[in-house]
Amino acid sequence: MDAGAHFSFSSVDLYSSVTTIPYTFTGLLNGNTVFTTSGTVPNTFGNFASVSNPHGTDAIDTLQVTLSNPPFACCSNPVGLDNIVVSASAIGDPHFTTYDGVRYDYQGIGDFVLTQSAVDDVEVQVRTRPTYDGSAVTIMSQAAATLCNRKITFDIDRAGGGFVWLDGSSLSLSIGGSRPIGNGCEVVQNSPNDYRLIWNTGEMLDVTNQGTYLDLSSQLSSLDLLGPMEGLLGSELDPDRWRVIGAASLFTPVPEPSTLTLLAVGIGFTGIAITRRRAISPQNRSMA
Repeated sequence: MDAGAHFSFSSVDLYSSVTTIPYTFTGLLNGNTVFTTSGTVPNTFGNFASVSNPHGTDAIDTLQVTLSNPPFACCSNPVGLDNIVVSASAIGDPHFTTYDGVRYDYQGIGDFVLTQSAVDDVEVQVRTRPTYDGSAVTIMSQAAATLCNRKITFDIDRAGGGFVWLDGSSLSLSIGGSRPIGNGCEVVQNSPNDYRLIWNTGEMLDVTNQGTYLDLSSQLSSLDLLGPMEGLLGSELDPDRWRVIGAASLFTPVPEPSTLTLLAVGIGFTGIAITRRRAISPQNRSMA
């Protein structure tokens, strides 16, 4: 798998019909080997078995998966793979882990692109607000996504009830059930507080209602790896670039921007702290 952007590889599902599955995963970055890991999965008898990558936080731009089986007298012994998982998350107050494994904290206030594919119609936005009036700590209170040309929103502050809405109306779901919304997309409620959006192109978004904030986790499809992923979970660590206002926002109204703080640690970063203060326009100064 050759990617147009950096990513991290978490796991893959493997199967065999008769024998064990010897495998090798090799991750490359700019043509250089970042990791190579090998192992063997017992015969899965035609079922899938998930294999985790011990180097799942390393940033790469190319993934090579090699599967091999010894000859077997009775049959052709096919092997295969599915569900190569590349994931990122935004949790708590909030802490971000990008697709290429970088971890950072960001306390901006407003509406932001969380993740957006350059090769298909996947877009997810989040709204952040202070935990309470005057607090310097923010949380994600709302999330919105375009799902097969429809808009689905999650909101812990929604007046009138209904945590999950589809196209402006409350969406009725049942625990353990799947709700198709057309064109191969669906919404699943896994537990009282856990929801999953599934795109017809293979992406998934998990949303957890923690009561006073949201946690989100995004998984890509192989299609997304053909181009860069944009937003707060992407490779470009300039969160304020992903602020959305006006018609670009899936939310209304948009909160006034405030002090923005970025703390990045992880790949290529060693405790970088950046604080930005946005100028308030004269027409908005009376509202600040």
